[in-house]
Amino acid sequence: SGESLRSVQGGPALNEVTTASLEALQLYTRAEMIAGDDLASIELFERATVLDPEFAMAHRKLATMLGNARVRPGDRVAAYMRAYELRERLPDSERYLAEADYEELVRGDRDAAIRAFENLLQIDAQNIAGLNNLGLLYWSRGRLEEAEELFVTGLEALPFEVAFLNLARIRLNLRKIPEMHAALDSGLAALPEAASVFEHTRVQMTISAGDYDRASELAGGYLEGAVTPVERRRSAQQAFLLASIRGRLAEAERHIEDFDLAPGGPAHPMRLARTRARLAAARGDTAAAVSGLLAAYAVNQGTLSGPDLVYEDWLPDLAALGGGAEAVTIYEEWKRAIPPEQLGTNGRDSRRAIDARLATLDGRLEEAMRLWDEYQGQCPGWCALDASLGRARIHDGLGDRQSAIREYEAYLADPAFFRQNRDSFEKGPALERLAQLYDAEGDSGNAARVYTEFVTLWDRADEVLQPRVGVARQRLDQLGGASQ
Repeated sequence: SGESLRSVQGGPALNEVTTASLEALQLYTRAEMIAGDDLASIELFERATVLDPEFAMAHRKLATMLGNARVRPGDRVAAYMRAYELRERLPDSERYLAEADYEELVRGDRDAAIRAFENLLQIDAQNIAGLNNLGLLYWSRGRLEEAEELFVTGLEALPFEVAFLNLARIRLNLRKIPEMHAALDSGLAALPEAASVFEHTRVQMTISAGDYDRASELAGGYLEGAVTPVERRRSAQQAFLLASIRGRLAEAERHIEDFDLAPGGPAHPMRLARTRARLAAARGDTAAAVSGLLAAYAVNQGTLSGPDLVYEDWLPDLAALGGGAEAVTIYEEWKRAIPPEQLGTNGRDSRRAIDARLATLDGRLEEAMRLWDEYQGQCPGWCALDASLGRARIHDGLGDRQSAIREYEAYLADPAFFRQNRDSFEKGPALERLAQLYDAEGDSGNAARVYTEFVTLWDRADEVLQPRVGVARQRLDQLGGASQ
């Protein structure tokens, strides 16, 4: 997904901020004056809410900063809920923002959040947070052209970093590659101080577009200029993605160590465990992948709880890897810990994906197909990638080669800008299996085409993967000879 914008400089005037505590207002004012230090702002907003528990704006800004810093998701949800309860104390525009945040990030109701943002823009057509976040919701619902228009309008109101980034990303999704680069170039010209972010995004989008040689060149240039911990972490992420997509798993694993360099933004232990599990599975050791995730969960459930365990990020992997009874048990624990009305859109999407994967593992294939369709139906702009893979594997298991081919091709053709994360462990195997399916169907032309792409991608893959590459090369040679 793209980047949300929950708060920008230039919020409501202080005479519109309601609190009975002068000290709380002073803390709020100091927090508003801090630029770029989310953790310091969090501390000040939190102190303000302690002094005045009914300080609605402080609760809303606290939730915003917790989200920006990507820390303490449980406290973030509680702050969004409290701001929503106190929304009548907010100025009209902030009230609609509080409603939209609550509907999207707590209740997980995209349509209700869309209505709140649309109401906001009725009274404040240039509200840039509203324009940006409504654009993201439209995007998630597959309304790409409308989303692009909102990002453009937001930039006309105020040239700001997130809108340039989201405009570039959605243009990739719309296959407008020259326009995508133009958006990044415009951002660089308008905000040269944010050059590192724009160039990092350019690398990511070039990876997503499948131009790995060009992405490697760009990543090399980015690494040369990486000075700060944040930049070094981004560089490590770029290198990790390029290595893992190409099957160079040992190289990819070395880059993981640099993921948590940035102060204030350490890699979450369960997300790191998920990444390591995916590496193990890519090597063919699914048992190690499952045991690694379960071990990480056993360690971290003692210090993290509820939303802080970010179940939505790693539990779908455990289910997909065949976590079996343990996956079901942890899934039930998640359901008890966080009710549906507090899941947010990401949590709801994740549970739909888990349900589909568990149904597949249980052999309830018709139900699994329906669940994948529901999953994609809720967010056609963002969820199609995983749904296509899920359906492809069900059709493949049923022996329906033509339908499996159609879904694998849909996965490979999806222009989603965030696909680099999924491709890091799925693109090679998807190409390999698609080539085999074409081969089994007697379609030697398409089989040769996809075998070639697979062999090229994994040409220098790790030794553990080379037997698969060798089989593909041998079959490609046979197809070439048969076609002469």
